Amino acid sequence: MVRTRAAAAAAVLARADLPSAVALLIDGWAVSRAFGPRVTAANTLVLAQLLNAPVVLRLLTEWCTDHHWARRWTAIRALGLLAPLRPDLAAPALSALAARARVDDSKPTESDNLVESTALLLSVGSRRGEMLSELVRLLQHDTPSVRALALAGFIRACDNADEGALVEWYADTGMYETDSARDVAALWRAALGDRAHTRQALNALRTWTHVAQRRPDAAHALELLLPALIVTAADRDRLDHELRTMRAEDGGPRPPVADRLLAALHPSTPAQPRS
Repeated sequence: MVRTRAAAAAAVLARADLPSAVALLIDGWAVSRAFGPRVTAANTLVLAQLLNAPVVLRLLTEWCTDHHWARRWTAIRALGLLAPLRPDLAAPALSALAARARVDDSKPTESDNLVESTALLLSVGSRRGEMLSELVRLLQHDTPSVRALALAGFIRACDNADEGALVEWYADTGMYETDSARDVAALWRAALGDRAHTRQALNALRTWTHVAQRRPDAAHALELLLPALIVTAADRDRLDHELRTMRAEDGGPRPPVADRLLAALHPSTPAQPRS
C-alpha cells in the first residue's frame, strides 16, 4: 500500500516535471537491487503515461536497451503492464521489447521477463489482431533471438485459461477475422515446428483443449484450427499423439473433446464411386 501511494504521488510529479521526477525518485528506484523499489518505479511510469506525462514511452524504450540491468527490468515490466491498459501503445511496446531481444545478450531472468511482457501484449484489449500480425512479421523478417521472443511470447499467451485469455478471444472474435485466423495458425505452426518450443507449444495446446472441454465455442474454434496446423505427416502424428495421450484437467481419462478433435485431424476419406 505504501509503495502504491508512493508510485501515485511520483506519477503526479512526473506529469508536471518528468526530468525532475526521474532524477529525484524514479531512477533511484529503477536501479535498486531490491525488487520492491523497481516495481514502484515501473508502476510510477505506467501511471505517469496514463496521466499523459510527456515522453514516458520514449524513456521506457531507451531504458529497454540501457546498460544497467535494473533499468531494463523496470522498462520491460512497465511496458508489459502498460500495453493492456493502453492498447494503442502495444505496437511501440513490442518494438521496444524486440529491440532488447535483438541485442541477444539477456540472462535467463531477463529473457523470461521479455517473454512475460510480450505475452501480456496479447492478454487484453481490442488490438490483439494487430499484435498477432506484428508477431508474424517479427517471426518472418527479424533475427533468431527476436523470432524466439515472438514464439515464446505467443506460447505463453496461449498457455493461459483465465477469463479473457487469448483462447477465449480467438473463439469469440479472432477465428472470424481472416487475418487473425491466418496469423494464429501461422504462429501455432511455427511454435509446434520449432524444436526449442515444441514441448511448450504442446502444453499450451493442452490448455486450449481443456478450455474447449468447457466451452463449445472454443471446441468449434479448435476443431477448425487444427487442420490448418498440418503441413506434413509428422505434424499430424505429433498432434494425434498429444490428443490421444492427454489427460483431463483433474488427471482423469482423456476428455471427450479430445476425441472430437482427433476426428478433425483424421477426416473420413470419401467413399470412392463404384465403377
